[in-house]
Amino acid sequence: MPALLDSAKPAVVSASTLAGYRVRSSENHDLGTVEEIMIDARTGRLAFAVLCFGGTLGLGDKLFAIPWNLLRLNTEERALVLGCDCARLQGAPAFDQDDWPDFGDESWERRIHDYYGRGSPLDPGSSKGRELARSQSGGVQSRR
Repeated sequence: MPALLDSAKPAVVSASTLAGYRVRSSENHDLGTVEEIMIDARTGRLAFAVLCFGGTLGLGDKLFAIPWNLLRLNTEERALVLGCDCARLQGAPAFDQDDWPDFGDESWERRIHDYYGRGSPLDPGSSKGRELARSQSGGVQSRR
């Protein structure tokens, strides 16, 4: 997983600061902007950045949910760097401004994570899945 920050400063930034940031590929191609940042209320962690790739890569003005762990903050350029191949975005699941998906739908979340090859954080074997299971069981882990 790429580090969130390119440098040690700042370690904490506001979500409103990141909304509107440019998104670039690792090859420094301009891909669009952050439209919104989605927080997983179950864990309190950042889940997705909703990106608007208006007209780039021939994608039109669509929105894309990108798993947060695919992005790295470049504080010097005030941009987020996407850690996947630009060609991957051409077939990425997209949605319209007026028809947002249900971000709380676990099957939708799994499809997005699977598409980007990250695996779902809701899978029992993942650290987020284990964290979610602990929180739902009151912190008690079962013994097998």
